[in-house]
Amino acid sequence: MNDHSRGAGTDADVAIAYYNKEDKLCLWLIEHKLSEKEFTTCGAYKSKANKSKNNCTLCNLTDIAKAPQKCHYHTIGYKYWDIIKRYLDRFQGSIEIKGCPFKDGLNQLWRNQMLAFALQETGTYDTVTFSVCHHAKNTMLDKSINQYKALTDNDSMFGSFTNNDVLNAVNTHDSELQKWLQWYKEVYCFG
Repeated sequence: MNDHSRGAGTDADVAIAYYNKEDKLCLWLIEHKLSEKEFTTCGAYKSKANKSKNNCTLCNLTDIAKAPQKCHYHTIGYKYWDIIKRYLDRFQGSIEIKGCPFKDGLNQLWRNQMLAFALQETGTYDTVTFSVCHHAKNTMLDKSINQYKALTDNDSMFGSFTNNDVLNAVNTHDSELQKWLQWYKEVYCFG
């Protein structure tokens, strides 16, 4: 996606490779957000080098997808808009956001989704999906998660779940997994 440098770049906290029921290799990218109030917002929108900030507030998703040079990310060589053009049909849901939907809290969700698409396009994985795991008591992220789900029309390419969902899914007597479960509780189940 051409966005990595020493201090920045799109990545996921967890990547789980697995074989699906058809024995095809798949990848699940997961971003953990536990105590944060919001997802990472758009660095291009905040950048002093961005001479076209009006585009961020005046142009919608379709406007920028048709003319990606309106986005500072695109002018500095990031490939997000090149990728989304191939998947624009998956971003047709209705949301009430003025301007680019990715300038605020949806930015990190969008970039992670573009990473998933880019990895799938390599041909290594049959399917690459992206999810967010957030602390069950952290409702501050709900607005962005729900807006993103609405924008993608609840497409299965994106999902969200809580740390409690992880705990409830692990039901085993395996001692090694129990050790991991205890560690997970200590690290991710505060409060």
